[in-house]
Amino acid sequence: MAREKLEIKKFSEYTNDEQMEILFHWWHYYGKLPLSFPEMEKFKELLDTDIEFVKNAALIAWARESASQDLVRAMRGDLSGFRKQIKELASSKEFKDIEEFLESTFIEEVVRTYNNPEPSIPMSDEQLRDGLAEIFGGTIDDANIVTISMNEEEEAVLTSDKVHKIYRECLFKEDELVNGEPSADFTIGEGVRSNAVFNAERLAKRKNDIIAMIDELPDIDSGPSFVTLCFDKHGRHWTGLHSTMDLLMQLGTATEVITYPLPRELWPYIGGVPLVLRVHGKENESLVTHKPKEFKKVRSDLENGRYKKDAK
Repeated sequence: MAREKLEIKKFSEYTNDEQMEILFHWWHYYGKLPLSFPEMEKFKELLDTDIEFVKNAALIAWARESASQDLVRAMRGDLSGFRKQIKELASSKEFKDIEEFLESTFIEEVVRTYNNPEPSIPMSDEQLRDGLAEIFGGTIDDANIVTISMNEEEEAVLTSDKVHKIYRECLFKEDELVNGEPSADFTIGEGVRSNAVFNAERLAKRKNDIIAMIDELPDIDSGPSFVTLCFDKHGRHWTGLHSTMDLLMQLGTATEVITYPLPRELWPYIGGVPLVLRVHGKENESLVTHKPKEFKKVRSDLENGRYKKDAK
């Protein structure tokens, strides 16, 4: 039997059962850890006994653009310590000032995905192995992960899993850093909320894959708003997290196939987020890169808003 769809309204206006449905959907759908059945039952008990704590934990995770992993891990370890931390944060002036905004955006997004019968956001094999190891203990590096798909999700060009995989691959590895600085040529990815320093050689190898993902974004040649890019041009909801969208922006700006047509100082006047525009003609050009010795200057320029990618 199909469940009834929820309307978007204030959290306090939902029935207790609806509040529990919303928070359980957030905990399960937006998480990136596999869950055991006893853990699901334990979470339901937590909703029964302290739904206010769960709601605040969800809103704080939302503010940090993360999902439910912190709560899941706390349930597996020091839940009382985590509860104390959430209580302190939820009572702070900083949280109170943005609580109404957080709740409204949280409700709008979570209710939308609750009403939308899409498959949950997929995990990579690495994330699945790590998550199972947390449940069962030890390591399961030798385990074979067999994925049985009931649809063609894995064939999609743009997925959260692919963005994370390419992003991690293009970052500098620990043994490639000297005192925290890159030891090889690097390039900068400028996201909406954060920046990245990529290994230029590996990023160049992935440029075509990044272009293919960017070209899956809707109306990208017309300069759409960043907030609309959680859907692809086929109408498929490929991610529920702005932080994942931001990783794609960093990859796109690093390869110069997307740009923000308006300067950052104007973003507050258009809702606090930028328009994003596809740049054509750069597909076959070499990346703009920097030498390791330039890192301190590039970092200073980024921190002070002076960085220009084409400034050698």
